[in-house]
Amino acid sequence: MSKIFCIGECALAFDTTDGVAATGLFGDIANAAALLGRQSSPVAMLSEAADDPVGQAAVDALAEAGVDTSGIDRFTDGATPVIIRMGMGTRPIRYENYGDECFDIVWPNITKGDIVVFGEFYALDGRMRARMVPLLDSAAERGAVMIYLPGFMPSQTPRITRVMPAILDNLERAHIVITDTRALTTIFDNTDGQACYEQHIRYSAPVMIHTDGASAVVFGPGIHAKADNSADISAITAHIARILAVRHADADSIVGMTQDDALGLVKA
Repeated sequence: MSKIFCIGECALAFDTTDGVAATGLFGDIANAAALLGRQSSPVAMLSEAADDPVGQAAVDALAEAGVDTSGIDRFTDGATPVIIRMGMGTRPIRYENYGDECFDIVWPNITKGDIVVFGEFYALDGRMRARMVPLLDSAAERGAVMIYLPGFMPSQTPRITRVMPAILDNLERAHIVITDTRALTTIFDNTDGQACYEQHIRYSAPVMIHTDGASAVVFGPGIHAKADNSADISAITAHIARILAVRHADADSIVGMTQDDALGLVKA
């Protein structure tokens, strides 16, 4: 089974939507990593967290799920992000205090057929990209399968035009792009998955997988595979990464996948 590397933010979310405070990992990538760890997949998280109680709680949550956390940089100048959700229809409140130094990790040994999941605002933040982009380029050059999740909280940037160059640059590195309706609305102001693939994605990344909360659809060269699937994007991402790791898939197999292969990625 190939190794899986998840590159994303390590943070905690506090949710009071149902009237009862719940604490958990924040972000689709971190939650996908935790799901993979619970399935005993060989998964590592590459990220950063402050050497504070919030950071320790986030790292512990990943470790307890079975995720390799040795690639998480623990910094002392700043604080680990906290996201508070007060209820349905309200904008999440985000507290963060990142230091000047970031993502100071030892690069893992990523080889052909390994899976790299990256994205969210973590892959758009200018302070991160200087260190992250060379790692992504190295992984792609070594033959890793690159999975990009472009979605992020709209409140993290006042104008989409400010981060669109970074989004387009990330798309160029991706073999598979995984989106949901919120991501497409935020980035392209369009909820139509097929239209977004045809107009924006297919010129950069060969395959796009889109979920709308009821079904998941694979768009690719000669491919249109749809399956009922109500899982959230973190669960779908974990499912796809695990299947590709079991298959020892490589970049060429993504471009040349069959309709049945595509359907297998999104079947619940």
